[in-house]
Amino acid sequence: PGAGPDARLEWLKSWPPAAVRAPVALDALEALWRGRRHVPDRAGAERLWEMAQQHLQPLAAADRRPLAVWLRVLLDGLDRDGTLAQLADDAAGSQVLACLGWPQPAPWQDHAPDVRLDLPGFIAWVQDTLEQQPYLPPPDAAAQVVLTPLARAFGRPCAQAVVPGADALRLSVGDAPPALIGDALAAAIGLDHAAARRLRQRQALAQLLRVPRVTLLRRRRDGDEPVADSPDVEWLQLERARAGLPAWPLVAWQAALRSVPAQPVPRPQPTARGALPERLSASQLEALRQCPYRFFARAVLRLDEPDELESALAKRDYGNWLHAVLHRFHSRRDAAGGEAVQLQQAAEAVTHEQGLDAGELLPFRASFEHFAPAYLAWLAEREAAGWRWQEGETDHRRAPPELDGLQLGGRIDRLDRGPGGARQLIDYKTGNADALARKVKTPLEDTQLAFYAALLDGGADFSASYLALDDAKAPREIGHDGVQRSAATLLEGLGAEWQRLRAGAPMPALGEGAVCDTCEARGLCRRDHWAERR
Repeated sequence: PGAGPDARLEWLKSWPPAAVRAPVALDALEALWRGRRHVPDRAGAERLWEMAQQHLQPLAAADRRPLAVWLRVLLDGLDRDGTLAQLADDAAGSQVLACLGWPQPAPWQDHAPDVRLDLPGFIAWVQDTLEQQPYLPPPDAAAQVVLTPLARAFGRPCAQAVVPGADALRLSVGDAPPALIGDALAAAIGLDHAAARRLRQRQALAQLLRVPRVTLLRRRRDGDEPVADSPDVEWLQLERARAGLPAWPLVAWQAALRSVPAQPVPRPQPTARGALPERLSASQLEALRQCPYRFFARAVLRLDEPDELESALAKRDYGNWLHAVLHRFHSRRDAAGGEAVQLQQAAEAVTHEQGLDAGELLPFRASFEHFAPAYLAWLAEREAAGWRWQEGETDHRRAPPELDGLQLGGRIDRLDRGPGGARQLIDYKTGNADALARKVKTPLEDTQLAFYAALLDGGADFSASYLALDDAKAPREIGHDGVQRSAATLLEGLGAEWQRLRAGAPMPALGEGAVCDTCEARGLCRRDHWAERR
């Protein structure tokens, strides 16, 4: 029950009933959890998650059980869904099962009936048990290279041995482990001590010399620090000299050099003839205007960056929550009164529906408590002027004749009706209100409201505004004057540009402006490695 969505999703992707029998539903469930608007099979996703919860139910008990019962429930669940057979056929999986006493009972299982644990205690026991047992790869008689600690090299038949890091940092006894008594007392009472550890290591190193060919590798410097010779290697050299044997040859290593022609990274200029999308959103159009290559990555290659499922609540999450709260308030509003209570009830309901943690939401709720009365006062003034909420969170599509078949599509936050049948589009924003005000001062730089005006085919009685929700003066209305003219200019320019792209015009990466600082496609376009930037 305490597992987060990342852990649940990771388990589902390896759970046979989901990964093998219902991959489409699994993809839909991930899309649903990530909050994507378009979920291909929502019903299948909900059925899959219900089936998964039923499968996990035997492990969700809150009572204390004997360890033997917990293990039986766990193994029965693994056997019921086919995971037990998969683990048994896997080298690492079989060792996991052996740690849990399957198929051969472990010595500790004689005491398992006497140990009673709750679910967190059982989880902690499993974790500790698995961490104490290192993974041992199965022996491979045909292996040409074997990596092994020095102490386990004794008796291994091999043609050549290589000892990397044969210096004072890595081939030495090192620091003593924590102990309550010193080396002298440990030696006196027969416990392990530094001299005994040094002797064991030197004996293992000496035994390694039985191999026909031994190479000791070392470096002279570790970063900026010089590195001394290993005391054990110096001891071996001294013993060889006492025995009248020649010193080992010391050979400086030199890497093989080869000439590599310079291959500068060109600025990408892809084309998308025949691969352009049939429908365009406001964010895709904004990407096309900011950088054609960013549009290529998003709309043509359809790449995106999935959000972390367990990340802390951020400003964007607060914006989504506040959008939903206002929509619920207006769509269920009772004009009879008690609007402050209705707005708070909407906030509580959306918090519950979205499964948000009340503690994490607390800083944003504090901002909301300040915003709510100001919003209701703004709404009262607006309604006194004759404006009424008409609809919100609605999807729209339109194929303007200027675009020759290209569809515009988008989701509208809010549409109000005013005096004389006038319409006003309102787009909620929790970002910087001053930045929005600067944008609409240059109307042709404001893509979003002009796009929505074109999407709704707004006429002379149509207007559009941003409504800043997270500002000291919130709610703050920021209007786009002459949005009909901006929409007409946008359609004219987009129509000509779309014809160019359909004809195979390149979509170069611009590599300019502040958008590059946060662009998710920066590693794809390789902006920092272009030849002209070197």
